[in-house]
Amino acid sequence: MDILTSNDELDNIQLYDSTIEIIGFVDGIEAPRYVGDKQQYKIFKFFLNNGNGKRIQIMTWNDEVDKVEPHIKLNYIIHLDGVQARPPKAIQFNNGNVPYELQVRSNTIVKSLGKYELLCSSNVEPECVQFLDVLNTSTRVTIEGFIKTNFAPVYNNKLNKSIGCGSLTDGEYKLEIHIMNFNEETYCDLELVKGDKIKMTGKIQTTVDPPYFIVQNLKDLSKIDGHMPLKTVIKVFRTLQKRSVENNSLQQHSNKKSKLD
Repeated sequence: MDILTSNDELDNIQLYDSTIEIIGFVDGIEAPRYVGDKQQYKIFKFFLNNGNGKRIQIMTWNDEVDKVEPHIKLNYIIHLDGVQARPPKAIQFNNGNVPYELQVRSNTIVKSLGKYELLCSSNVEPECVQFLDVLNTSTRVTIEGFIKTNFAPVYNNKLNKSIGCGSLTDGEYKLEIHIMNFNEETYCDLELVKGDKIKMTGKIQTTVDPPYFIVQNLKDLSKIDGHMPLKTVIKVFRTLQKRSVENNSLQQHSNKKSKLD
């Protein structure tokens, strides 16, 4: 949709600019809660997506929460006029994929522009990428790997619900996986075990350390041919990170150069 803020516009946002205008659809909401040593601050957090791979964390505090919350509904297009870009206080809690968060201020104008139609994006087949390349993506992609840590429900305090948590490996690195809508009984019916090869579709979250791959539900996961021996799976201890991927690429380049020499 042309109305949504473009990647180029989002990439050029300057920190501490208080006149930012953005349009995106809501793809995540965290219920209002109180934080601080004495629970004295009220916070409401939601996420806007531009439909082109960018996800922005929006922060609302104290008196502004009651003004903003009624407008925020999942998959609705929101127009924010007059928000401020700030560096996240704790990068591990930034669940957007840009290096800033946007803060609603007393002069911010919030408008709902109707429901976002997902038809255009649902018809696009996610690209299948190599395990090592997933950190360089920003849209929904499909990856393949072997189950290292089998999936089980884990309570997520920020989401106020249980999600499925596990990990995949390519035999050299491991990657944490979060399944947002996880049903343990349905998962058990799949009869997946450690070492089984699966493919899944989702988005990488690289603004946290270590990064993790977000899958929406079990329909985005399926078993494929292949199995990794237990003795290989249990020896994988290195987490997939950009630095490790870059080092691996450099090593491969060096090995090729040595062969040529």
